[in-house]
Amino acid sequence: MALNKTQQTRMSIIAVVLACAFAAVLGQLYRIQCLQHARYEDLARRQHLTKVKIPVRRGTITDCRGNSLAISLPVESLYADPKNVKQKSMTAWKLAAVLGMEPQDIFARLIRGRRFMWIKRRLTDEEHSRVRVLELKGLGFRREYRRVYPQGMLLGQVLGFCGIDDNGLEGLELQLEAYLMGRPGYRQTRRDAAGNKIAASRLKKEPAANGLDVMLTIDANIQRIAEEELDNACEQFAPLTGMAIVMEPATGDILALANWPLFDPNTFRGLSAAELRSRSHNTAVLDVYEPGSTFKPFVVSAALEEEVVTPDTVFDCGNGSAVLNGRLLRDSHPHGELTVSQIITFSSNPGVGGIAIRLGKEKLHEYVRAFGFGRVAGLPVACESAGLLAPPRSWSRFSITSIPMGQEVAVTSVQLAAAYSAIAASGKLMKPRLVKSIVDPDTGQVVREFPTQEVGRVISPQTARRVTDMLVQVIEHERGTGRRARLENYLLAGKTGTAQKSLPNGRGYSTTDYVSSFVAFAPAYRPRVCVLVKIDTPRGSHYGGTVAAPAVREIIRRTLAYLDVPPADKHLASNNPG
Repeated sequence: MALNKTQQTRMSIIAVVLACAFAAVLGQLYRIQCLQHARYEDLARRQHLTKVKIPVRRGTITDCRGNSLAISLPVESLYADPKNVKQKSMTAWKLAAVLGMEPQDIFARLIRGRRFMWIKRRLTDEEHSRVRVLELKGLGFRREYRRVYPQGMLLGQVLGFCGIDDNGLEGLELQLEAYLMGRPGYRQTRRDAAGNKIAASRLKKEPAANGLDVMLTIDANIQRIAEEELDNACEQFAPLTGMAIVMEPATGDILALANWPLFDPNTFRGLSAAELRSRSHNTAVLDVYEPGSTFKPFVVSAALEEEVVTPDTVFDCGNGSAVLNGRLLRDSHPHGELTVSQIITFSSNPGVGGIAIRLGKEKLHEYVRAFGFGRVAGLPVACESAGLLAPPRSWSRFSITSIPMGQEVAVTSVQLAAAYSAIAASGKLMKPRLVKSIVDPDTGQVVREFPTQEVGRVISPQTARRVTDMLVQVIEHERGTGRRARLENYLLAGKTGTAQKSLPNGRGYSTTDYVSSFVAFAPAYRPRVCVLVKIDTPRGSHYGGTVAAPAVREIIRRTLAYLDVPPADKHLASNNPG
């Protein structure tokens, strides 16, 4: 039967539509199978394959004797596959009862459309056992690690702490992250349409590499001594903050680095953000301050080295006040004529100002810089300060007398301890060292070593000996400012510092708030340790010789006993130390 014209037109249209539809299907198939083959293959793979993370153990931080300061312990964490949790409300209530959580918080996680949700990370052993007994569907456990600080508050601010994923957030935990973190691994498994893992279907596996261990120069026993004595001093004088540092002069090794108030990195999650910033702040390394009279020995060292004075050169100290370069300088006690040695013993401001004027500002700046001030010490800490040391072209006419008194200059405690250690080490400045080595825990091999490093010779051994003689008299002289640091069996060399705190916006200096400090090394002529204690804004007394010197004395006494350093003859002449 022949088709009429209308029918033929309709058939042609249908044929064209079918052809276009067929062409579209072919085009779509070509796009999927050829042009976007890799994409859809990846989607299919991800539907049926899953990667399970293999946890990695973070490296251990130890002291110089191998005592653990920060370790990672294996723990179980609870997760849920919400699609496989059938009775979500009942599950939430049962879990809340054993985990100490709110039921609504758990329920909110179970109704989300994801295939994986953490319920609680890092369970205690008791929580893990109680959840397993419940035998709830859709739940599982994953092995993780929890960072623990077995020494509690010991070295808390220096160590810092880690976050929930065991990543460093503060302190050495953050700065040494590249060594400590390791490399997480994974294993690939197949799952069915319901999302359940198929047994014995592991495909690919990337093994985890544990983090490297870090050995510090810190000695945990000396650290404990420093923290205990610092705590005693701060309990007595109720300051804002306090710090203590113990350094080995011959190497620059930091044996103790204490901050007050003390901080326990095990319990930081209970603190507010403001409390956390305050308590975890490492004031011993990060804060700068005007050092006051502890700065005077460096001026005298420079003047002796340049031979513009001798220990017996006499200066008129004006009976307690003198005008130098148009500025009135005062002493806390009146003194007339004093030798250079006596200027250090009695900490005379007019006396050291006269020495600095004779030395000249260019040489003064040169030596202060050589002692390590005005540049970072190079410790593994974030935002380490270089302190403040302006170039001579920026000085006012008063700077030449202000800087020798420890004003118009700002230092860190580490810088000051290292500079005194240079005097103790016969004039050699050593770079402060906090990290000793990086060790592979699996092989015991040292991956990286941080050797001791001499920065340079600042003064001659002869000059260092002369300055040491003066620092001994600060303590041994019956009217020396550091006489409260005197020990019966050891000769100490040290200097007091009582610095007025500067007021905001350059409005001068406070008449009520001070930074009190004392630094000493011992035994004076065969030094094993250099100790600095700084107390910020003490109450009741503000003199460094009263507030800080007793703490330094006790730290030195206990540390030398711990190191088994034999008692030294206190009548040993400086020109015959052997």
